[in-house]
Amino acid sequence: MKNRVVIASDENVDYCFFTPIVSLMWNRRGYIPLVIIVGTPEYWLTQPRLRLVIECTRETGAEVYWTGNIDCVRSSTVAQCSRIFSSFICGLSAADLVIITDVDMLPLGPWVGGGREQKKMLHIWYANAYQGSSYLHFPMCYVGAKVETWQDIVGCVSGQWREGLVDCLIGAPKDFDGAWNYDELWLGRKIAAWSGYPSRTQEIPRT
Repeated sequence: MKNRVVIASDENVDYCFFTPIVSLMWNRRGYIPLVIIVGTPEYWLTQPRLRLVIECTRETGAEVYWTGNIDCVRSSTVAQCSRIFSSFICGLSAADLVIITDVDMLPLGPWVGGGREQKKMLHIWYANAYQGSSYLHFPMCYVGAKVETWQDIVGCVSGQWREGLVDCLIGAPKDFDGAWNYDELWLGRKIAAWSGYPSRTQEIPRT
């Protein structure tokens, strides 16, 4: 079993700048970073600033994957939602732990990734962030589970993570406010329909 963390970014400098920094920090905590990049290597590697991001990220030991070009959807929405499908990337073991986080979240606190109850299958940190909300959703920093549990929750075909992402994005709002937490809304619906919620879910509050 390997511990993995997934982050994603488009070419927005406010976010992609953090990619190698956050990857390195997670690597030093014993996690293999899975980095999903919105776009294609043909584009990123011909742009000096973006190429530097990729080169430095790979130096941290991160595995880099590409969404390809997805039209008619905000690139930030593509990045956010792509993380949900990371457990369907070929080569991951069913027993691997995969934690979703944000590319601009530095894992500094001792609680990050810790405190997991072994009998629980899904672990949601800062689960009390949206108390009183009219619909079920959780912060994407942090949500963790083994690959086999992620696959059960999300329900995509193994190896077809890009196809699953495209299907997910069909319903994505085009406006900024509606699109910003679409990933939380989409995943929240999947968690609510999953047989392990709430009995096999560990909701870890942040105090």
